[in-house]
Amino acid sequence: MALLTPKDIREHTFQTVRFKEGYDVDEVDDFLDQVTETVEALGKQAVAAGAATQSLGPDVAGLNAKISELSAKVQQLTDENESLKAAGSAAGDADQAAQMARTKLGEAEESNRALASQNEQLKGQVDQLNAQIDQLTAQAAAASDNDVLKEQLAAIQRERDTFRATSEDLSRQLQLAQQQAQQGAQAARQVQELSRQLDEAKQRENQLREQVAKVEPSTETGSLQKIAGAAAAASTEPERATAMLTLAMQLHDQYVDKGKAKAKEITEASQAKYNDLVTKANDYSSRTRTEADEYNNRIHADADAYSDRTRADADSYSIKTRQDADTYMQNTHQDADSYLDSKKQEGDAYEQARQQDGDTYLQARQQEGDAYLAGKKQDGDAYLATRKQEGDTYLQTKKKEGDDYLQGRQQEGDAYEQQTRQEADAYERKTRQAADAYEAEVHHRAGEYDQNTRTAADDYAQQVRDALTEQSKVIEGNIQGLKQFESAYRARLTEFLSGLMGQVSDTNSFNQTEQSGR
Repeated sequence: MALLTPKDIREHTFQTVRFKEGYDVDEVDDFLDQVTETVEALGKQAVAAGAATQSLGPDVAGLNAKISELSAKVQQLTDENESLKAAGSAAGDADQAAQMARTKLGEAEESNRALASQNEQLKGQVDQLNAQIDQLTAQAAAASDNDVLKEQLAAIQRERDTFRATSEDLSRQLQLAQQQAQQGAQAARQVQELSRQLDEAKQRENQLREQVAKVEPSTETGSLQKIAGAAAAASTEPERATAMLTLAMQLHDQYVDKGKAKAKEITEASQAKYNDLVTKANDYSSRTRTEADEYNNRIHADADAYSDRTRADADSYSIKTRQDADTYMQNTHQDADSYLDSKKQEGDAYEQARQQDGDTYLQARQQEGDAYLAGKKQDGDAYLATRKQEGDTYLQTKKKEGDDYLQGRQQEGDAYEQQTRQEADAYERKTRQAADAYEAEVHHRAGEYDQNTRTAADDYAQQVRDALTEQSKVIEGNIQGLKQFESAYRARLTEFLSGLMGQVSDTNSFNQTEQSGR
């Protein structure tokens, strides 16, 4: 497990939550400051030889010098075995680099899945907003041509377009992250290729060593003939033996020097090639790790900022939409009530006016009938007075005609009065029926609107509850992750402090042992 550096601890940030169930941000920051100061102090005490080293005691500087001297001796003793162990360690480093690359690739894929999940959530929110906008548009079309409502709908549509553009931007970022994840996979494959090349270099080095081992002179060459020729020139047996031994030793030295030079040349070339491959692999591994870390930090920061911005926009839009819906419902209720009251007043006024017109007309016709009757009575009396001398028969006839005429006019007046009353009653009943029907229709429309508004409000409340439930689950997951990070960090810090204490204890033991030996 890699230990944390002060830079890692200082630049590490915790993901804040919107509710009070998470950790206190101030306490976490204070703890990180304390941990940073502790790690910096321990690092200075373990490495530096100045004032920070003296803070551990007067003997620590000497112990550090002893440790450095022993490390130099160990390094000198291990230099002879580096050529044999380098291939294995390089292969291990290559495997570790490949493992780190695969880990970074997994983290990039996890980030891609998180971005895809956020994209799906934003698409769901956009679909919900589209449904609400369609519902508000339908209600506005059914209600009236209100300019303020049209402006609100236009603003909501602009916000919907903004959400769509944001969703498309997130999709592009997701594609870019996928491409970079593919590049990470390609980098892992390149690391594997470098590991394979290192293995090939190791095999090539072994082959060269075998070839060096085979450089010794063969018995089937002309060496024995040269040695025999040198012995032939001597006259005595000791001289021949001496000449043959001298020439054999010269030939042996020449072949050994030649083989050593060739072996040294081949070994140096292999070591140079191996060092070059190891340097390239290390540079590529460091560059890949740095790029992966930078990309991971940038993606995390962008995702956090985008998540916070999207949540803030969604919350503000939700509050604004609910306020607009409540305002629209109140205005519509007030308009419906005002319209119903005005129509009731108009119906009552019209009914009262028609009743007054009927009564006035009836009185006028009655007065006309009475006046006409009075006039005819006067005419009859005058005609009777002037025509009395014409005879009783004619008088009786005229009286009978006058009575018949009077009776007919009275019947006509009664019939006209009855007809007028019937027409007035029928008109009154018709007007009341129309007013009742209109009132029932207004009540029915108001009930339907109230039911639709309540249904929409219930659906919106359910959606908000579902969203809060999902957010609470995400927050709980973040809390668990933060707890795991705290546990892992405490374990790593304990391990680091234990190792440091073990080093100091070993140093003290070594110093005591050395002093005892003296």
